[in-house]
Amino acid sequence: MALKRRLGTEWREYITSLEQQIEALKNSLEPRYPFVHGVSDKPKPVNIAVNLRGNPHTLGDEVPRRFLAVLSPPDAQPFTRGSGRLELANGIVGSPLAVRVFVNRIWKWHFGSGIVGTPDNFGVAGERPSNPELLEYVASSFKQNGMSVKKLQREIMLSAVYQTSALESAEAREKDGSNRYYSHFNRQRLDAESIRDSVLFVAGDLDLKEMGGPSKALAPDNAVARSTAKSAASGWITFCRYLTSRTLALPPSSASPRTFLCSGCTS
Repeated sequence: MALKRRLGTEWREYITSLEQQIEALKNSLEPRYPFVHGVSDKPKPVNIAVNLRGNPHTLGDEVPRRFLAVLSPPDAQPFTRGSGRLELANGIVGSPLAVRVFVNRIWKWHFGSGIVGTPDNFGVAGERPSNPELLEYVASSFKQNGMSVKKLQREIMLSAVYQTSALESAEAREKDGSNRYYSHFNRQRLDAESIRDSVLFVAGDLDLKEMGGPSKALAPDNAVARSTAKSAASGWITFCRYLTSRTLALPPSSASPRTFLCSGCTS
């Protein structure tokens, strides 16, 4: 509005007329109705030709639908079932590289850094894993347990490396300043929801009766409860996010390194 007042009379009238047209078009729209987006295969899917130099009007050879050749065995066949989307999904899930990328991200979420320091780049330009054997073990364990994220997180959180103290020894600081071998636990910022729960717990206002149990359906009868809970928590979350943005890193202390990874170890 401030910019509009600085314009001449002719331009202000022109903008006002455009705003009136936009408002008239909005009023002429039909009432909105509930809908959901979806996709479906064509009755007869076709292969897509290469766009030469990125030009969609200059087409090259047809490329059969298939998984990435660089990640496939030499005898891999093109997709033949429908559009190939299901086969592509199965190919991604069955790729050893995809499993390594996934478990590395879970590891990074828990520890603040991944076994591979570049979670978005496992290629030549990315970092090498700090512990290749550990990455292979976590990936193979994840597959053996049916790709259960819950079992993966349980194994990580019951390991000795997850339960290691955050105190850093002088020897660890000298030999592994970036803590790529996890001789101690990396200090991390507490998220807003955890701070909120901690404040409520200390104040004696944390309701533990509604924790756990099955999820609730997103039905209209639950909409009021969800809206009330969301509005009640939004103020706390905003305040806690402000607190976390002001958090200062604590100075490192000294302690002896712990055993690296040994589920069930007591030492």
